[in-house]
Amino acid sequence: MKRIHFYLGFLILLSLFYSCTSISKSPGSIAKQVELVRDLEIKLPIEDRPRYQKFLKNIVEEESIQDRTIESTKRESEKNSKLAMNASEDAGKWQGIRNTFIAIVSILILCIIGYIVFRLGILKIPILT
Repeated sequence: MKRIHFYLGFLILLSLFYSCTSISKSPGSIAKQVELVRDLEIKLPIEDRPRYQKFLKNIVEEESIQDRTIESTKRESEKNSKLAMNASEDAGKWQGIRNTFIAIVSILILCIIGYIVFRLGILKIPILT
C-alpha cells in the first residue's frame, strides 16, 4: 500500500513540476503571445497582414533587447563580484601581514621587558637565582 502511495505521489509531483516549469505554456509569456499573433495573422485578410507581421517583428525585437539587457546585467554583476572578491582577498592578505607584524613586535617587546626584569635584577625570584 505504501508503494502505491509513493508512486502516485511521484507521478503527481512529476506532472505538477512539468506543468509549472513550462515556460512556453505560461499565460503571460512572449511565446504564447507570438502564437496568438500568428493565429490572428492566418485569420486576417491579406491587406491587414503586414501590420500584424510588423507587430510580430516588434515583439521579437523587444524580446531580443530584453535578453541582451539581462545578459549585459549578468555580465556586469559577475564582473563586479569578481572585483569585490579580489578586493576582499587583497584586504585579507594585508590584514594577515599586519597581524604578523603586530605579533612579532609584541613578542620582541615582551622579550625586552623580560630581559630587563630578570637579568637586570628588577624583580627577584628566589627560584631563578
